[in-house]
Amino acid sequence: MVDNKQKILWIDDEINLLKPHIQFLENKGFQVISSYSAVEAIELLKKEQVDLIFLDEQMPGVSGLESLDQITELAPSCDNGYKE
Repeated sequence: MVDNKQKILWIDDEINLLKPHIQFLENKGFQVISSYSAVEAIELLKKEQVDLIFLDEQMPGVSGLESLDQITELAPSCDNGYKE
């Protein structure tokens, strides 16, 4: 069976606080993959293709903004939409 759900990667160091939002999206038919850090997300993106990424800007270690270029390179179909 082929899974046609849109896949979302949500990167946030406080992902546990976002469980209600993740459950809402899953109930709407999305597949949500979560990551606690940018480093973990980068490794995940080397193996997984995603349709949309939610990225926390400020995380301990490597911040979302510091990792944005590498994440965009690994997931070029996800327009980063970042505007300074």
